[in-house]
Amino acid sequence: MLLIKINDRYSFLAAIFEHDFNNQENKANLLCVSIHKGIGAGIILNQQIYRDYRGAAGEIGRMLISSEDQTKIEDICSEDAVVERLKSLKNNNNLERSDLVKLATQGASDVQTILREFIRGIAQILVNVSVSLAPEEIYLSSPLLEELPTLFAKIKAFTEKLGLIPRLYLIGNSNYATLLGASSLIIHHVLQLDNYNLKFHYQ
Repeated sequence: MLLIKINDRYSFLAAIFEHDFNNQENKANLLCVSIHKGIGAGIILNQQIYRDYRGAAGEIGRMLISSEDQTKIEDICSEDAVVERLKSLKNNNNLERSDLVKLATQGASDVQTILREFIRGIAQILVNVSVSLAPEEIYLSSPLLEELPTLFAKIKAFTEKLGLIPRLYLIGNSNYATLLGASSLIIHHVLQLDNYNLKFHYQ
């Protein structure tokens, strides 16, 4: 597998993790969408990391949803954007993701409205990138979805309704996924096996 340089963005590390650790069927085309401070994608096409011109491929959070005011999708649907909307809604700048999770679990109606927009936006992103890149499988890396797995189920249902064909998965322990992806990157680089398709296992 042709790996990215060590100083490249971390969005690709989760994609490397899925390809090198969990891809037992040796799928050649995978997409990993990371939803954190922003929204990015790790793209693997034909067993290789796809970077394109100036390494800009995967910046899917910069897709515009409004050409008039240049609103980007990550301004609405990233984890930071959702938490910022919660802060504004509750007039409390000290709120964090844990507060969002707590309020969502309690069924607060105003929070549910924010999360419905989040679900719709992420589903639309997934459908758009699926149409553009035609991956065999799509993985989501998101601490928010890990803590609120019902959101993932709703996103999956929404994408199926919109006609998304690839299988959709949620990466568990996404922080470890990034770490293990980096480990694979380093192992390939140190052993000078950048063009080899190595497979790893973990417990």
